Amino acid sequence: MNNIHTMEKLIEIVKDNPQVIKMTGENLTQSLPIPVMFKGKVLISFFYFTKFGLPPAAPNIYPPKYKILVDYESGEIIDIQAIRAEELSAHIQADKPLGEYKLDSSMTVTGFLEKQKELYILYDKIIPLFKSDMLDVLPENKQIVSNFYTLFNELAEKPLLQYYKMLNPQFYAWIISK
Repeated sequence: MNNIHTMEKLIEIVKDNPQVIKMTGENLTQSLPIPVMFKGKVLISFFYFTKFGLPPAAPNIYPPKYKILVDYESGEIIDIQAIRAEELSAHIQADKPLGEYKLDSSMTVTGFLEKQKELYILYDKIIPLFKSDMLDVLPENKQIVSNFYTLFNELAEKPLLQYYKMLNPQFYAWIISK
Protein backbone atom coordinates (compact mmCIF):
# COMPACT_ATOMS: atom_id res chain seq x y z
CA MET A 1 0.00 0.00 0.00
CA ASN A 2 1.03 3.62 -0.42
CA ASN A 3 1.95 5.85 2.48
CA ILE A 4 -1.12 7.37 4.10
CA HIS A 5 0.46 10.70 5.13
CA THR A 6 -2.36 11.95 7.38
CA MET A 7 -4.21 10.62 10.39
CA GLU A 8 -7.50 11.82 8.95
CA LYS A 9 -6.96 9.70 5.83
CA LEU A 10 -5.86 6.69 7.91
CA ILE A 11 -9.01 6.89 10.06
CA GLU A 12 -11.21 6.84 6.94
CA ILE A 13 -9.25 3.94 5.43
CA VAL A 14 -9.71 1.89 8.59
CA LYS A 15 -13.44 2.75 8.85
CA ASP A 16 -13.97 1.68 5.23
CA ASN A 17 -11.80 -1.46 5.38
CA PRO A 18 -13.94 -4.52 4.47
CA GLN A 19 -12.04 -6.71 6.94
CA VAL A 20 -12.75 -4.25 9.78
CA ILE A 21 -16.42 -3.90 8.79
CA LYS A 22 -16.81 -7.69 8.60
CA MET A 23 -15.28 -8.20 12.05
CA THR A 24 -16.80 -5.26 13.92
CA GLY A 25 -20.06 -4.74 12.05
CA GLU A 26 -21.36 -1.34 11.05
CA ASN A 27 -22.97 -0.41 14.35
CA LEU A 28 -19.83 0.09 16.41
CA THR A 29 -17.99 3.39 16.86
CA GLN A 30 -14.29 3.81 16.15
CA SER A 31 -12.31 5.34 19.01
CA LEU A 32 -9.70 8.02 18.68
CA PRO A 33 -6.36 6.59 17.56
CA ILE A 34 -3.48 5.89 19.93
CA PRO A 35 0.11 5.59 18.58
CA VAL A 36 2.08 2.49 19.53
CA MET A 37 5.76 1.87 18.77
CA PHE A 38 6.63 -1.67 17.67
CA LYS A 39 10.10 -2.59 16.42
CA GLY A 40 10.81 1.00 15.40
CA LYS A 41 7.53 1.35 13.50
CA VAL A 42 4.54 3.49 14.39
CA LEU A 43 1.36 1.50 14.65
CA ILE A 44 -2.02 2.97 15.48
CA SER A 45 -4.43 1.27 17.83
CA PHE A 46 -8.19 1.80 17.87
CA PHE A 47 -11.04 0.45 19.96
CA TYR A 48 -14.45 -0.26 18.51
CA PHE A 49 -17.28 0.19 20.97
CA THR A 50 -21.03 0.76 21.20
CA LYS A 51 -22.26 4.33 21.56
CA PHE A 52 -26.01 4.45 22.00
CA GLY A 53 -28.51 7.21 22.67
CA LEU A 54 -30.59 9.83 20.95
CA PRO A 55 -30.20 13.61 21.19
CA PRO A 56 -30.64 15.66 23.22
CA ALA A 57 -29.50 13.08 25.77
CA ALA A 58 -25.78 12.28 25.93
CA PRO A 59 -25.07 8.87 24.35
CA ASN A 60 -24.08 5.97 26.58
CA ILE A 61 -20.64 4.48 26.03
CA TYR A 62 -20.20 0.72 26.43
CA PRO A 63 -16.96 -1.23 26.95
CA PRO A 64 -14.74 -1.74 23.90
CA LYS A 65 -15.51 -4.87 21.88
CA TYR A 66 -12.58 -4.89 19.46
CA LYS A 67 -9.01 -3.65 19.33
CA ILE A 68 -7.48 -2.96 15.93
CA LEU A 69 -3.82 -2.35 15.17
CA VAL A 70 -2.91 -0.56 11.93
CA ASP A 71 0.38 0.39 10.26
CA TYR A 72 0.52 4.21 10.33
CA GLU A 73 2.50 4.48 7.09
CA SER A 74 0.61 2.02 4.88
CA GLY A 75 -2.84 1.69 6.46
CA GLU A 76 -2.40 -2.09 6.54
CA ILE A 77 -4.48 -3.84 9.20
CA ILE A 78 -2.00 -5.69 11.41
CA ASP A 79 -4.41 -7.25 13.91
CA ILE A 80 -8.08 -7.30 14.91
CA GLN A 81 -8.90 -8.76 18.31
CA ALA A 82 -12.26 -9.29 19.96
CA ILE A 83 -12.18 -8.07 23.57
CA ARG A 84 -14.26 -9.44 26.41
CA ALA A 85 -15.27 -6.84 29.01
CA GLU A 86 -13.73 -8.88 31.81
CA GLU A 87 -10.35 -8.71 30.04
CA LEU A 88 -10.44 -4.95 30.55
CA SER A 89 -11.59 -5.02 34.15
CA ALA A 90 -13.25 -7.47 36.51
CA HIS A 91 -15.67 -4.70 37.49
CA ILE A 92 -17.32 -4.01 34.16
CA GLN A 93 -20.08 -5.82 32.32
CA ALA A 94 -20.35 -5.83 28.54
CA ASP A 95 -24.07 -5.04 28.58
CA LYS A 96 -23.82 -2.13 31.02
CA PRO A 97 -22.77 1.37 29.95
CA LEU A 98 -19.51 2.76 31.31
CA GLY A 99 -20.99 6.26 31.32
CA GLU A 100 -22.20 9.04 29.07
CA TYR A 101 -20.30 10.91 26.39
CA LYS A 102 -20.74 14.53 27.37
CA LEU A 103 -19.11 17.41 25.59
CA ASP A 104 -19.04 21.02 26.74
CA SER A 105 -22.63 22.24 26.49
CA SER A 106 -21.53 25.22 24.38
CA MET A 107 -19.94 23.03 21.67
CA THR A 108 -21.80 22.99 18.38
CA VAL A 109 -21.59 20.24 15.76
CA THR A 110 -19.52 22.58 13.57
CA GLY A 111 -17.25 23.40 16.51
CA PHE A 112 -16.80 19.71 17.28
CA LEU A 113 -15.90 18.88 13.67
CA GLU A 114 -13.41 21.76 13.54
CA LYS A 115 -11.74 20.60 16.76
CA GLN A 116 -11.70 17.02 15.53
CA LYS A 117 -9.93 18.09 12.33
CA GLU A 118 -7.45 20.11 14.41
CA LEU A 119 -6.80 17.07 16.60
CA TYR A 120 -6.09 14.91 13.54
CA ILE A 121 -3.58 17.51 12.32
CA LEU A 122 -1.93 17.48 15.75
CA TYR A 123 -1.62 13.67 15.57
CA ASP A 124 0.41 14.12 12.38
CA LYS A 125 2.71 16.52 14.23
CA ILE A 126 3.19 14.51 17.42
CA ILE A 127 3.69 11.07 15.91
CA PRO A 128 7.15 11.90 14.51
CA LEU A 129 8.02 13.52 17.86
CA PHE A 130 6.85 10.45 19.76
CA LYS A 131 8.75 8.17 17.39
CA SER A 132 12.03 10.02 17.84
CA ASP A 133 11.37 11.62 21.27
CA MET A 134 12.66 14.93 19.87
CA LEU A 135 10.52 16.92 22.26
CA ASP A 136 13.42 18.28 24.26
CA VAL A 137 15.15 19.69 21.16
CA LEU A 138 12.67 22.38 20.17
CA PRO A 139 10.63 24.42 22.66
CA GLU A 140 7.69 24.78 20.24
CA ASN A 141 7.25 21.01 20.35
CA LYS A 142 6.13 21.27 23.97
CA GLN A 143 3.27 23.51 22.82
CA ILE A 144 2.28 21.02 20.11
CA VAL A 145 2.08 18.19 22.65
CA SER A 146 0.27 20.40 25.16
CA ASN A 147 -2.30 21.38 22.52
CA PHE A 148 -2.74 17.74 21.53
CA TYR A 149 -3.22 16.62 25.13
CA THR A 150 -5.78 19.35 25.83
CA LEU A 151 -7.77 18.71 22.66
CA PHE A 152 -7.63 14.93 23.04
CA ASN A 153 -9.01 15.17 26.57
CA GLU A 154 -11.72 17.56 25.40
CA LEU A 155 -12.95 15.30 22.57
CA ALA A 156 -12.28 11.80 23.89
CA GLU A 157 -15.09 9.76 25.36
CA LYS A 158 -14.49 10.22 29.10
CA PRO A 159 -15.78 6.75 30.04
CA LEU A 160 -13.09 5.28 27.76
CA LEU A 161 -10.10 7.33 28.99
CA GLN A 162 -8.72 4.52 31.15
CA TYR A 163 -8.93 2.15 28.16
CA TYR A 164 -7.22 4.64 25.87
CA LYS A 165 -4.37 4.67 28.38
CA MET A 166 -4.33 0.86 28.34
CA LEU A 167 -3.71 0.88 24.56
CA ASN A 168 -0.30 2.43 25.15
CA PRO A 169 0.71 3.51 28.65
CA GLN A 170 4.10 4.70 27.31
CA PHE A 171 2.39 7.20 24.99
CA TYR A 172 0.46 8.69 27.91
CA ALA A 173 3.56 8.81 30.09
CA TRP A 174 5.44 10.52 27.24
CA ILE A 175 2.73 13.15 26.71
CA ILE A 176 2.37 13.90 30.40
CA SER A 177 6.14 14.16 30.90
CA LYS A 178 6.47 16.77 28.17
